[in-house]
Amino acid sequence: MNQTRKPLLALALTALLSAPALAQPPSSNSTTLPPTTMADSSTILQEMPKVPVLPASLFAPAPPTGTVRGNLWEEPYFTKDPILDPSQFSQPGWFTNLELGVMKPHFKDGLNSPVQNSSQLANGTSTNVAIPSAPLDWTLTPKVSVGYQLPAGYGDLIVAFRGTSSSGNQNILGLDGPASIRSRLNYNIIDLDYASKEFAFILWPQWEMKWTVGARILWLYLDSQFNQPINQAAAGSGIASLQETNSLFAVGPHAGLEMSRKIGDTGFSVLGRLDFTTDLGKITQGYSALSTNGSGGPLLWALNRSHDGTDVPILNLQLGLNWTSPSNPGFSLFAGYEYEYWWSVGSLINGSSRGDLANQGFVLQAVLHF
Repeated sequence: MNQTRKPLLALALTALLSAPALAQPPSSNSTTLPPTTMADSSTILQEMPKVPVLPASLFAPAPPTGTVRGNLWEEPYFTKDPILDPSQFSQPGWFTNLELGVMKPHFKDGLNSPVQNSSQLANGTSTNVAIPSAPLDWTLTPKVSVGYQLPAGYGDLIVAFRGTSSSGNQNILGLDGPASIRSRLNYNIIDLDYASKEFAFILWPQWEMKWTVGARILWLYLDSQFNQPINQAAAGSGIASLQETNSLFAVGPHAGLEMSRKIGDTGFSVLGRLDFTTDLGKITQGYSALSTNGSGGPLLWALNRSHDGTDVPILNLQLGLNWTSPSNPGFSLFAGYEYEYWWSVGSLINGSSRGDLANQGFVLQAVLHF
């Protein structure tokens, strides 16, 4: 037992003697690392990027008008732009378009309707009025447009008016002998359009394109009248005169496309225009017959009127040569061929009447920017 305690006592004395040495402060010759303070750690955190609580743009004052922000120019709308309104093109402002067509209209007349006078009402008979239209004469078709070209490539605002009038006479062999037919045509068109700024194709630098959208208002009137001498009619069918009338009022959307191909630097270009509209409106038709009385009494009059809704599509095509003045890009001249077709100008939904109108001829046009 005593032998076991001796080693233990020796270890305890050794630990007691070494404890004061461990508790002494380090000598000045020893090297130690400075402790990390709270100030040092906060400095490191402050140097790190911080996310703002609210974006500064909410409180920043608005930039003044006309200043640059980034790569975008903040300028007022509809002001002249040196890039979008270069001097080699027509400049913003008022312009007029004067067009004169030399056209030959043709009416495909399928109008027809039965009429009854007092005598026919009594015996249950009727007269069918169906007059072939006389060939219409060549006529002038003027068109006047006034517009304003907006700056900075915003396009054009245009008001246009076009109208024509034509008539024709034809001598035929009628119901009872020689007779005559007289036909008349009148129409007026108003277009309210927006036209895009002309621009060139990237892959085809010599080409330019321009499109138009808007609305169209139109009025149309046509009639045909058949006449033969009364004594001739009294000896035969009894019909001295027949007349048919067709009037139309319609409104609808209007669209157009213009494409041109420049011919070098001559100022000339080959130009084509395609114009289309479909107008909804009302057709009113009238049919009348003047007949002799078999007993030698007064002439008998018969009249029938009808009206119906309709849809009138119109297609117009122009193709020709255009010249733009190199010294004044706001002035140009166009000469070419024009073809136009009107569907259903005399077609009734509830009835057998049908009628289409075709126009073709030559057109001259001058455009002048003030």
